Amino acid sequence: MSRPTREGPGGRAHLDSQNRARREGRPTGELIGGSAEQREKACRAFEQRLGGDGHRLPPTLAEVVSVVVEFPDTLVAEP
Repeated sequence: MSRPTREGPGGRAHLDSQNRARREGRPTGELIGGSAEQREKACRAFEQRLGGDGHRLPPTLAEVVSVVVEFPDTLVAEP
């Protein structure tokens, strides 16, 4: 897997999040989790637009994000 670069918007956002987390002394996952709470309303609106398929989505976006960010945080914590 290649390292993120500032060339694309996803890479810029990722690196900006990492740098902000370092400056604030917080885990990157914690910072990203807060973003999930801010986007919850948009996620629920998307779920409604999906109609019957929306019931298969997890109950909250924060739940999805917490599972996703646990993995890299464990890698960073290893010596």
